[in-house]
Amino acid sequence: MEQTKNPDPINASLSRDEEVKRRIIDWEERNGKKLNDLSRREWIDAISVIMCLTKYEAEEYLDYLTMKL
Repeated sequence: MEQTKNPDPINASLSRDEEVKRRIIDWEERNGKKLNDLSRREWIDAISVIMCLTKYEAEEYLDYLTMKL
């Protein structure tokens, strides 16, 4: 039985981060807005689409990010 390699979690994380960055750029170009310029409600709506999150998850993520500052 051939053993499969486990994916490298660091590289997997980098590619996930790159994918999110690409999605953010695509969203900003499509909507003619920057995420940094959005209101809290607009940001939650946008990031829920970009990252495939529920509105609640997007709100929790925003709260997490603002607490890190």
